[in-house]
Amino acid sequence: MRRSIVSAAAVVGLALVLLGALGSGGRPVALAALPPVVTAPFYVALDCDLTSPGIQDNCTLAPGVTRTDVGVVFVNNSAAPYTIGAVGMRVIQSPTTPPFNGDRFTQLAGAASPSVDFNPDFNQQALPGGWSCVPSFSIFPFIGGADLTCSDANGIGNVIAANSSVTVATVHYSLSTGVLAPPQPVVFYGLFRVGGPANTNPFFCSDGQFCPAYSAIINVPATGVAVVLDCEMAVPGIQDSCTLPAGAPSADVAIVLVNTNASAIQLAAFNFDVEDPDPGRLNPPTISGPFSDRNPDLNQAQLSGTLVCPSVEADSALDRPGAAPGTVTSFLSCYDPGNGTTVGAGEQLTLATVHYLVPTTASPGPVPLALAHVALADQNALLIADCSSGCRGAAITIVSAPANAPSPTPMASPAITKVPAGVGSNVNAAVPAANLWICQIGPCGGPGEGDLEVVERVTGVLTGDQNGDSLPDGLGAYEFQVEFDNLVIQSVNPSDIVFSPGGAGAARGPANCTMSIASENLVRFGCVTSGQVQGPEGSFDLAKLDLVPAADDAKDLFPGNDNGMPTLIKDNQCELADVFGHPVQGTISGAGLLPACGDLSVTVRILEGDLNLDCKVDVADEALIAAHYGATFGSAFYQKWFDVEPRFHDLDVDIKDLQKVFGRDGSTCQAPMPPQPPVVPPFALAG
Repeated sequence: MRRSIVSAAAVVGLALVLLGALGSGGRPVALAALPPVVTAPFYVALDCDLTSPGIQDNCTLAPGVTRTDVGVVFVNNSAAPYTIGAVGMRVIQSPTTPPFNGDRFTQLAGAASPSVDFNPDFNQQALPGGWSCVPSFSIFPFIGGADLTCSDANGIGNVIAANSSVTVATVHYSLSTGVLAPPQPVVFYGLFRVGGPANTNPFFCSDGQFCPAYSAIINVPATGVAVVLDCEMAVPGIQDSCTLPAGAPSADVAIVLVNTNASAIQLAAFNFDVEDPDPGRLNPPTISGPFSDRNPDLNQAQLSGTLVCPSVEADSALDRPGAAPGTVTSFLSCYDPGNGTTVGAGEQLTLATVHYLVPTTASPGPVPLALAHVALADQNALLIADCSSGCRGAAITIVSAPANAPSPTPMASPAITKVPAGVGSNVNAAVPAANLWICQIGPCGGPGEGDLEVVERVTGVLTGDQNGDSLPDGLGAYEFQVEFDNLVIQSVNPSDIVFSPGGAGAARGPANCTMSIASENLVRFGCVTSGQVQGPEGSFDLAKLDLVPAADDAKDLFPGNDNGMPTLIKDNQCELADVFGHPVQGTISGAGLLPACGDLSVTVRILEGDLNLDCKVDVADEALIAAHYGATFGSAFYQKWFDVEPRFHDLDVDIKDLQKVFGRDGSTCQAPMPPQPPVVPPFALAG
């Protein structure tokens, strides 16, 4: 075990060095090398692991541990006993590697009484008697630390036997986890005095001198929670300096929470401002709809729970407190009434995205984006982090295209994908595919029970600026055709989302929407809007389908193994136009047709064992199968509906059929047991 000892002269010298550093307005970044070990008949050692035998002077704080104790040990290294009756101490900490950003440990509050239970906490078990203490040490007041001065009012003191030691006091610390800091060692050192009872004994260290003292080192893992801006979301890691070629129409910036603590945090509430000092280069547009889908755009995909975003501010405000004149700020404030979202140790979470438009008149130059008014709290409303613990902005620089430069790579074309309702194994988003359950006895209220809602989501919508106001015109109209198998799907029932209340383009509503039945298996649907109010751009929910199964589907199926009728819902002739009727950018030959209209695979089926078609297997189904037990083909009591096992019917209702139903007791359409995932077609779907 290696130790370093600080002599009295060295401590005084160190104090003067610290005084000089503090007097110049700074704080030390690192301690100088400590003097080599010297022999002393009486010394003080700091012990950073009180649970291990001996004196430990180099310890490592385990990940996730936030509390630690440092013991102050007086060592009698002589051949004679020594009686102590008065002690004084100051325990000091300092990181040994930059950045120095405040103490890594916080001294916990001690008890108000008795005085021996201050922090430092006097060890009255090892040193009984009439000891009393004060939480101060009147030596070098310019050096902060954990102070304690104690004496035995009885004038008797306590004996430290020859070649032995005693822990006189313990300093209790908590790790300052809110401070964003790298892994680093923290040195604990101190100033100590010891005297005999009523100064009747000679001292090894007392008036006018300090006791020789060993330091201790605690190696601390990385800690802290930070909120940062990421200006290049497509590149792994956090990018805080990005370039944007001149002519690029837009840019997105993510607000990211980074948890460098060794333990998880629970995020239940947050708010932030992103300050943009140059709206002439980057301008956050106003997006209508729920506040969770405006600008900033909340990341509902990764934030669990039911988030409420009660902000009543517009997307852009020029009067935020502390913002420089001309600054545009994008504000979001949300909370979860439940437990919030868990962010694991070492993980990061995107809270939201701010969408910026680049005006056509934007000149080359940098735009430094900054975070302000940041606060994160847990489910108990306790602060997790704010900008005092670490916030980092980002800079986006608009650059001129070099002379004779090749044409920029075209941006992604607009596309429509289908997003079916459903949970768990009922949906395969990668295909996409979903289950549509036959349910005839209410309530049939779960996703896909009796009908299946499918959102037509559009991505990559970009438009021009036809009216010269330096803002994109946005979406003004759309149209698509839905093709389906009318022998399996009775109707698709399209309806508008984007221009309806709560939609991304609600400011242009209400829309004039029409549906025409081109044939028994083909429906055309479209919506137009009036006026010049800016429409939405980017990605948003466009419309919704409500798929209803054909009436005869239940007759063609039975509640046995692997039942189901796979079918495709196909979109064709998808067109998008801006508010002046021009095709959106990226369409086929500029004619308005989208290159990709997404399809959906739907499996119309019955929950296995659900004999009464109420989307659950319970005692009612068990009673039905039991009533038909023993029936065989040829008897009036036999029906194939109850011959559920095996798949191709064995022409009787026997014990296998009963177990098929009884073994699925508690199964529901939302959580089938065992799972009944939708059928994946043997070919890739369009879009």
